[in-house]
Amino acid sequence: MNGMLQKVLLILVLIPLLLLIFFIQTAELQIFQSKKGSTDHQSEPLCAREYSAKDLISPHAHVFYNRIGLKDEISIYHPLRELRAVAPSKTETVEDLIENLSIWVPNIYFEQFLVYPRCIIILETGINDDGKAEVRFGVAMECTYKSTLPDQLSI
Repeated sequence: MNGMLQKVLLILVLIPLLLLIFFIQTAELQIFQSKKGSTDHQSEPLCAREYSAKDLISPHAHVFYNRIGLKDEISIYHPLRELRAVAPSKTETVEDLIENLSIWVPNIYFEQFLVYPRCIIILETGINDDGKAEVRFGVAMECTYKSTLPDQLSI
């Protein structure tokens, strides 16, 4: 009977203790969220174009320009897909668009898939019929120069 009484007392002590820990954690989370900002993303408008790429601190993707012999110079690991980007205004140049892509593409992939692609290969650039800069590019997880790869050992 004494063992049963000890178990009941232990449960009666642990339940309020666990509830106290739960409420403390919840209060700390609310304080953290209020300092960081709102977590309701649907009520906030998406304002990605209000900031330039230079204003953000995030990983940049390495940009390679497609040319004859590029395939022999770099190794591409885990190619993801080919995409097309159009500048939001006629004043943005192709170079500005490529610079913005090197920042926005890793951020978009991280938001969607929790990965940072580190390689962008520019396939085509030009001005479309509307007079806006347009870039066709490929995205890959990693690209390295073949000369920087260590020599393979055959045993």
